[in-house]
Amino acid sequence: MQNQIDLSGLKDVILPATPSFFPLAIGWWFVLGILYLCLVFGVLLWLIRYFSPKSYALRELDTAYNDIPTTVAFAKAASTILKRVAILKYGAPAVAKLGSAKWAAFLAVKGQEFLSPEQANFIAFSTYLPQNKNMHADKEKLYVAVRRLIIQMFKGK
Repeated sequence: MQNQIDLSGLKDVILPATPSFFPLAIGWWFVLGILYLCLVFGVLLWLIRYFSPKSYALRELDTAYNDIPTTVAFAKAASTILKRVAILKYGAPAVAKLGSAKWAAFLAVKGQEFLSPEQANFIAFSTYLPQNKNMHADKEKLYVAVRRLIIQMFKGK
């Protein structure tokens, strides 16, 4: 039956060109805009987190742990990092004036969950030890304790 239909009248009908990919429909622009905003928001969150004082202090501690071979030199670097974190957390008037014995007592009190009194004294008095001397103190245990103390100090901030 279909062979009997005369289609000769349709020979002047020309099919339109296939639509191009661009310009996009308005819905696609909304989807692309939302994806772009999500990407910008994610990058901003990453930048804020990466440059936060907590991550900076932990990166400095990791660098000191990996780059400094002796335990005494690492304890000096850890003392400097801890003092900077404590100044940020508790304020300069309360922390900056602390000397070796008071700094050891401060570390022992604030880090009682993480630092042993021997570790607190070792960190505080490491400034007076020869830098190239490798003490019997365990560098890895000291690193773990200082890292936990830094994380704990930033919990309230």
